[in-house]
Amino acid sequence: MEGKDGEGAAKCYNKDKPKQRHNKQYALNEASTVKDGVNLVLTGYTDNKLVHFLSNYHASPSAANGDTVAHWDKGKKEYVQVFRPALKKDYDVLKTGTDVFDQYLVEIENELTTYRPWFVHYKGLFREALTTAHLYWEKHSGKTRSLQDSGLEIAEYLLMKADELDGGSGRNKHRFGNSFDGEN
Repeated sequence: MEGKDGEGAAKCYNKDKPKQRHNKQYALNEASTVKDGVNLVLTGYTDNKLVHFLSNYHASPSAANGDTVAHWDKGKKEYVQVFRPALKKDYDVLKTGTDVFDQYLVEIENELTTYRPWFVHYKGLFREALTTAHLYWEKHSGKTRSLQDSGLEIAEYLLMKADELDGGSGRNKHRFGNSFDGEN
């Protein structure tokens, strides 16, 4: 990992430890270690739920390297100022909605369940084409937008291209009797 900086949400499994109750406060738990000459900082940040962040270029969280943000407190029914570490701030700036997009892909996977074995290949191609088109657009346009924002636009473009390849007969057929262009 020499010369590369990375950060992201990390999944932490505590199978051997008893479940710990985390208070509803916005707490910080941190641990740091050195692995193969790289300093790794694991930060547990409790927002609405406990999220672990792993970074190799952030220092341990402190008031000096973080800021405060407003969060809604359900008990008080008002916004309260809470500490946010620099790692969480950078993570929020750089994320592009891939977590939500993965959730949408799972929903597509569940909706398009079929027993036709050939259709599985089309689902995989659709998923890969949608993701690749978004990443290509983001890289070459110089703009950042979420996959949710570009997903429908890219899907419409792919449907239009598929319609051109099919000779126009596929756009008037839909699984539930509705067409894609608003006609029945």
